[in-house]
This record gives sequence, structure tokens and C-alpha cells, in this order.
Amino acid sequence: MVLKSTNGSNRLGVFEQWDVLGPFQTGTREATWGADPLEALGGFCSLKCDPQATYHSSLAPDGLVSWTRHTVEEYFETDSLSSSLSYADAVTTRLVVGFSSIDWSFLQTIYGWAALQWQAWARGVVRIVGDEPTSILLYTDNVLEYWVDIDHFFGVDIYGYRRAPLLLHLSPGEHILNLRLVRDVRSTGAIGLPTVSIQLKAEVCSSGLAGLSDSLLLPETVSGIPAGRYGSVNLLNTSNDWIYIRGIECDNRQGDVNCLTRARDPHKITFLHPSSTVSYAILRPPSVNACVSERTSMPILLILHGAGLDAASWQVRSMLDPLPDLPAWFLFPTGVTPWSGDD
Repeated sequence: MVLKSTNGSNRLGVFEQWDVLGPFQTGTREATWGADPLEALGGFCSLKCDPQATYHSSLAPDGLVSWTRHTVEEYFETDSLSSSLSYADAVTTRLVVGFSSIDWSFLQTIYGWAALQWQAWARGVVRIVGDEPTSILLYTDNVLEYWVDIDHFFGVDIYGYRRAPLLLHLSPGEHILNLRLVRDVRSTGAIGLPTVSIQLKAEVCSSGLAGLSDSLLLPETVSGIPAGRYGSVNLLNTSNDWIYIRGIECDNRQGDVNCLTRARDPHKITFLHPSSTVSYAILRPPSVNACVSERTSMPILLILHGAGLDAASWQVRSMLDPLPDLPAWFLFPTGVTPWSGDD
């Protein structure tokens, strides 16, 4: 990646060139526990790029893999890097790696879909052209682990939520970026070529307090009353100093609050999660017809939808529309992430 200077200040360019080493075998959800075969050699970061060097891998036809180099000027159908070739204050680059030399179909006939899981490493260079240190936000969609020079970052954004970009203060010159690529069938599927697609975005940021886009979470209001006491927004301190938040004020003239006029409509409620983060659920009250009875109380039914479905989506809100008069309160919880088991 190159940070160009076009007007006297540091500007963002493109991710130009990558050296890739792999693939190596990995098991389902095994990557989070390490299991990197290169650790026996001191780790990927300690290795120098040598096209003549070979490394043992049970996925390769002859049991050996080597380094391959890719540049954005080239396009590969299975082992490819493509990038937006522009210079601005923000740039997005997509990295796709697939290893066409591996006979994936043959491996799958023996080991099943488990054969389509692999891990690899990619190395690039971040170069800043200018006279001043630059603060950038680095988004690494679908990357589990990476190094920037000697700094290690683990568990970053494997599912591509973009909720917590990495803030880097980089001095002028070159900086090494090592990415660990992991392909897990449970998250990427077993149809087609087993490729890994990673999107990297870098943007220059000014010093201060910034709110991350699409991070605002507020309860919906029903007949003018908020359906919850809690709200949240992700803030990022892009300076080198501490920022103390003394209080928060609500501007009633602005905001992104969904206002409902009917109290019986499904609506979003917020609550404090045991992890001290703000979470939400969709509450569907019983209809007026269901309440016209001698019953003084009604049960609460917890509806557990499948992973990957947002509880605030129209599919969840409307799934019981064919049965509008059921005598119960329905609660549709959401996970902290769409991958279940975490709420």
C-alpha cells in the first residue's frame, strides 16, 4: 500500500504488491487457537521471501508449497489481487487468494468439505510519502490476525463487521504488513473454488474524537415513549491523548429514531448486556383481539431464529403476521454477532 502526497500532505494510494505463502491445512474453527505450522520455524514474520524456499504442506500435490508474488497490475482467476487504482483520502482494496495449483476436487472426494479449509499468509508494504507522521484507520474485513511491523493484532475483524478499525500512527517510510488468511467452510461455504476474499480499507483521519458510521443503536419509540433506557454509539479517539467524556446531551431536533404510532406493532427494545454493552431485541405484543379475554396475564415466548439473521429485519418482525391474535408476548433476541452462541 502506498500513501502518496499530492498536495503537501500525506494521501492514500493503493495496495501494490503482495507475497503469499500457503496453503496449509487447518481444522474447523481451529485457527483461533493458533495451529500455524510456520510457528515451528519461528513464525511467518521471521521468514524472508525466497521463491526458491519450500515448506511442508499436506494440501500440496508433492507436499511442498512456496512463495508466490502478486501485483495489482495483474489479474488471476483463482490466485488474484484486484484493487481500486485511485489516490484519495481513502482507498479500498480487495485481495482474493485461491491456489489454482491445488487439486481441491480430488481432496474433497477423500476428506469431504473439511479438505476445503486452509490457511496462508500474505505480506505487503505500507509506504508513507511525506514529512509528517500520519494517522490512518485500517479496516481488515475477514482477517483474523495480522502484524504491522513488530506489533501484533489478533481477533480483529474475522466476520467483517467494521465496528472497530485499527488506528495506526505511522511515520514516513515503509512498514511491513503481514496478514493471516483463514478459510473456514462454516463461514464461507463448500460450493465452488475454496478462495478467501479480504477487503482492506485505509483512510486518513484527523486528530480528535470520531463516531463510527452505522454504529448508532437506539430503542424505537412507541406513542412517543422510548422502548428502552439504553443507547450506544462507537467512538474512536484518533489522537495521542486521553479524551474524557463528561456527559451526553440529546438533540431532539436530530436523530435516527424509528417512531411507531401503534403500541401493538413489533418494536425494538434495548437493554444492558452482561458484557456491559448495549444489546437489543424485538418485542411483539399481543394484539387487541388477543387481549379481549378473561386472562389477566399472558406467557412470554422466546423465538430463537437462526444465526446470521438480524432480529430487526422485516423477516423477523413479520414472521407471525399470519397468526396475529396469538395470546402471548413474543421476544426475538439478537446475538452480539450473527454467529450465535454469544448472547
